[in-house]
Amino acid sequence: MKKEKSYKNKIWLYQKYIIEELSIYKIAKISNYHPQTIYRYLKNFNIPRRSIAEARKGKNHSEETRKKMSLSAIQRSKNPEYKEKQRLSHLGNKHSKKTKEHLSSIRKGKSCPWKKGTPPKKVRDKISATLKKRYQDKEFKEKMIKALLRGLMIRPTSYEKKIIEVCKKYSLPFRYVGNGDFIIAGKNPDFIHNNGKKLFIEVFHNYWKSKDYRKSRAMLFGQYGFKVLFLDDSDMENKNWEKICLKKISLFGG
Repeated sequence: MKKEKSYKNKIWLYQKYIIEELSIYKIAKISNYHPQTIYRYLKNFNIPRRSIAEARKGKNHSEETRKKMSLSAIQRSKNPEYKEKQRLSHLGNKHSKKTKEHLSSIRKGKSCPWKKGTPPKKVRDKISATLKKRYQDKEFKEKMIKALLRGLMIRPTSYEKKIIEVCKKYSLPFRYVGNGDFIIAGKNPDFIHNNGKKLFIEVFHNYWKSKDYRKSRAMLFGQYGFKVLFLDDSDMENKNWEKICLKKISLFGG
């Protein structure tokens, strides 16, 4: 009798799990058992268990659930403790040879349509639309500009280093922000006044800037009430560059 009951349980479980494709949790709810018990029965009865990917196949979260999951992930990513915990958890971890071979076998036969060359226009348009939407957020825009400036530019430049030294040597009230520390209207000035005055210093080489650089920069910053002192190669390459720059900066806002 015991064997017969066990056999019937096996048939019932096989039908629910394999044929009806119910999850372990749903079967546990129907049968009033703990999910771990159902899992153990599947194992004992040698009923092949589905992987998580197979169990989730064809099942999608609702739009509301996806939004909740997205917001939850964003909030976690902003938590310094969580970020540090994630960093430490991956620190020094290396895939074993077996894992590398497994990952390689998964990717075999799968190729990205733009692996060699640029993405298709449909994909490019989608990426563009998403980025434009995200750039409407002022906080995100400034964060991205700062990251780009830090990653793409070698800052400070040789000219900027000279002005930094002059400001330190003569205690001039300007600090360097050209590394992305200060963004206004999507632009990054080189130096800003320390004591709250709306004054910028821009240091540049004429070769790399357009003829209208001074005018466009002054007009843009002027919309926000800032005045700009421009120092170019004619100042910086002069034999007496230090005296020239010191005099200009002192008269401007020192």
